[in-house]
Amino acid sequence: MRNKRMEENTKSLIKQQAWESAPKMHISCLLYAIFYTFCLYQNRSGITFPFYVGGTLFFFGFYLKKSGVTAVKDNRFWTVALILLGVINCTTDSYVLIGLNRLLGIVLFAVWMLQMLLGQKTQKWRMGTWCREIWRVFWGSLCKISAPFTEAIAYRKAQNPKPKDEQKIQKRNRVILAVVIGIAVSIPILCIVGVLLLCADAVFYQMFCDMFDWVLQWHIPEWLSNGEVFRVLLMVVICFVYTYGMLAFCRKRQSQEEAVQESRPQWDAYVAITAAVLITALYVLFCGVQIFGLFLGKMSLPKGYTYAEYARSGFFPLLFVCIFNMCLVPACHAFFARSRVLNLLLAIICGCTYIMIASSAYRMILYINCYGMTFLRLAVLWTLAVMVMLTAGMIYDIHHEDFMLFRYLLIVVTLGYLGFAMLHPDYWVARYNIATIEQGGAADAYYLQTRLSADAAPAIAAMDNVEIEETGYRLENLQREYFKRIQEENEQMHIRNWNLSRAAAGYYAKKALVN
Repeated sequence: MRNKRMEENTKSLIKQQAWESAPKMHISCLLYAIFYTFCLYQNRSGITFPFYVGGTLFFFGFYLKKSGVTAVKDNRFWTVALILLGVINCTTDSYVLIGLNRLLGIVLFAVWMLQMLLGQKTQKWRMGTWCREIWRVFWGSLCKISAPFTEAIAYRKAQNPKPKDEQKIQKRNRVILAVVIGIAVSIPILCIVGVLLLCADAVFYQMFCDMFDWVLQWHIPEWLSNGEVFRVLLMVVICFVYTYGMLAFCRKRQSQEEAVQESRPQWDAYVAITAAVLITALYVLFCGVQIFGLFLGKMSLPKGYTYAEYARSGFFPLLFVCIFNMCLVPACHAFFARSRVLNLLLAIICGCTYIMIASSAYRMILYINCYGMTFLRLAVLWTLAVMVMLTAGMIYDIHHEDFMLFRYLLIVVTLGYLGFAMLHPDYWVARYNIATIEQGGAADAYYLQTRLSADAAPAIAAMDNVEIEETGYRLENLQREYFKRIQEENEQMHIRNWNLSRAAAGYYAKKALVN
């Protein structure tokens, strides 16, 4: 009974603090929403993006500090990673990298927020708890979008505590409701009767047309007539409401003193052991085929298959199996009691995963040698390299129960992605394919001309004028068409959406098209 009363007192205190700080929160959230709209409105990768990232971290960090939250040293990595993502976003023109920057940034921001709010309590969380809490950050904020309105009403009531005459309030509400109903009823009647009257009298019809002609002669600015103002205001309102909801969620989450309780797995380990034995047997057989058939070449291919077709046909299913194996280890530890036999079987599955990763990489290299390099193929090779490190962490986690697997996986993925994005993959794709063409090999010239972003401009500008043997198409023509496209895209670039990659590509385009 006493604990319940203390909990009710805490909730009432939180509500009181909420409406007391409501004016400051409204003003600060509105200023942040204007800042957010200025940085990101129709601007996916401009120079304002790193300022948006820095401003967002400062805004939420300042709010949490004022709420009594102390900075956490473990958050330094996530802070630096978020800033680097912001910088990378304005130095690349690849829409794939820009989308992945935002996706990874959302996850890292949620982790940053949770560690700021809960500190050391997050160290004992396992994979499932982290995923659930990250989801709660965004879903909980969405559920709190009514907070700016409810807290504003509570603040106004607190500022005007005098009771009002109930009869006057009821009369006013009744009049307002009656007027609204009258307007709603009259609109269809006016439309029908108005059309009939227009048809009944030519003079009235002419007067009506002249009146509308006079209205249409008003000069309305283009920025107002095309809905630009409405879209900007809508973005400000949405950002304001959601930001306020996120701050309200942080206040609520911070008030929960107890950390999220980790539930111990209750399912019998023999269920997982039985399934793992069957899966392991299948994996060992498959890996034996990969070693003797693909790597050593001691097994013949089916009739009508080339090595390139063999590699292509089995690559994506094999990649999905590798991803499934990486989900299997955390799932077993989340739902089943730990067992030495289960740990041994999971270790064998991880060992088989290494062979599958090697098989996938070998298949992709065979396919690239035949059909050339693309962004997706390079990204797959990089992903496989990252998966090697991820699997190593899972093997360590099998034998060390206190290992913070989620943090390790997220750090490896973040570092791997940052390295991949900083290298500008489109540049290396173009460089590889151009070198292949110059050496007499085959590559997709249409892909180089139309699918590569401005990141590839230095490689395209440096290529020699060589004729492609299969089509007779010269690289000089490819270069000209590529830079024409870049020049057309750069016509819309101004100060706010200035991008380093597009600006550099514009410089190469001027040199190439002049020559």
